[in-house]
Amino acid sequence: MKITKISGIFLVSLLLMVALPQIYANSQTLNSSYGLKQMEKVKVGIYIGTDTAFIQEHVTSLIDIINSLQWAQVNVISQINSYSDIASSDVFIMIGNYNLSKYSDYLDQFLFEGGRLIIAPPRGEGDIKWFNNFTERYGVEFYTDLAIDNESYIGENTTVRLVDSWDKSSPILSRIDMLAMPEVHPLQFINKTIDLELVRYPLIWGMNTTQLNGKNGSDLILAAAMELASSGKMVMLGSYEMFLNSNIKHGDNGFFVLNLISWLSDKADRLEIKDVYVSTDKVIVNSPNPIVEVNFTVVDINGTPVQTDARILVFRRASSLPLIVLNATYLGDGKYSAVIDFKGQRSSIVQLWILVHKKYIGYFVWPNLGEPYEIELIKHLRYTIFPDVLTATLFIIIPLLGFLFVLIRFYPRYRANKKLINDIEKKTEAS
Repeated sequence: MKITKISGIFLVSLLLMVALPQIYANSQTLNSSYGLKQMEKVKVGIYIGTDTAFIQEHVTSLIDIINSLQWAQVNVISQINSYSDIASSDVFIMIGNYNLSKYSDYLDQFLFEGGRLIIAPPRGEGDIKWFNNFTERYGVEFYTDLAIDNESYIGENTTVRLVDSWDKSSPILSRIDMLAMPEVHPLQFINKTIDLELVRYPLIWGMNTTQLNGKNGSDLILAAAMELASSGKMVMLGSYEMFLNSNIKHGDNGFFVLNLISWLSDKADRLEIKDVYVSTDKVIVNSPNPIVEVNFTVVDINGTPVQTDARILVFRRASSLPLIVLNATYLGDGKYSAVIDFKGQRSSIVQLWILVHKKYIGYFVWPNLGEPYEIELIKHLRYTIFPDVLTATLFIIIPLLGFLFVLIRFYPRYRANKKLINDIEKKTEAS
């Protein structure tokens, strides 16, 4: 399996033009379900319009299969006039579309806000060009030609019959024995242009007898998955026709759909960051030891400890570039630790984020969206003649209030007694 990652500072360039704080501030979803509301039905939107290569009657079996999931509900969308038409779905299926780039801005925003997307190109060289205008930004390019198979095929040699040509540890391909992909356009990974951290990897590849342009077997990628640091996920299939009524009953195509929707809906697994400890939220950067210790635990959907790729990200407010990127040390049993050294940094307010990722599960970020953990960096402690609130309350405010109470309570009696004494003295002197 090929995993495309970007190492070091560049690896964390989910922060370049589309910075982590900006992504999460814009998102309306919650980290606890990482993009999907687990207690509600998952809304699966499927676009079937005038610019798709099929009509609704061609995918009734697909709709029935997804609706068979008690926690899912399919909504057929016939027009996309604004982003809200896509954003109303948790999982959005946009396959066989002749002009995908027409909706690229909406799809970008959907992925940036944690949405889950399934795409597959239509047939035809000109159609693939428009399709690639969108996918190339994420580092994926589809071939204009179809894969053929000289031995392993169903009916025609352009309907590829696949057996065990995938990673069985993937939850998407769990318990799958055979898939049929008609008219499949293979894809390849290229340099991406979008400034967002993501991980790409093959889902399905060809048999040894599957060929295109001198490539075969595992070198011929027929489907791929993508996980974005925004929590968005995208599955790119070389064949939309495998979902049509005429093909969905071939092999395990229908069961593949169930696995796919479950994975995209975070029903298969998801990560969670727990027991976060940050040693201080105020650092004197000129002190001998200006460090912050961060400890946390990562678990899966069942609460089982998980070993992941875990990093600490520190930003200044409103900055799109990270001030510090640090790999956390795995201590075992799902526990991680990191020490952040702020020596030499200027005084400011910085935001602390924890970013973890595991292949086939995706990304998870701490803290909750829109609630960054802030740390104050200062050159030296500020001294003041004024006491703190507790000291002022105990030794100034309370005694002062007590004095005022006594004064108000007893001053009238004092004046009355003083007047009585003066009257007695005057009578004494007069006599």
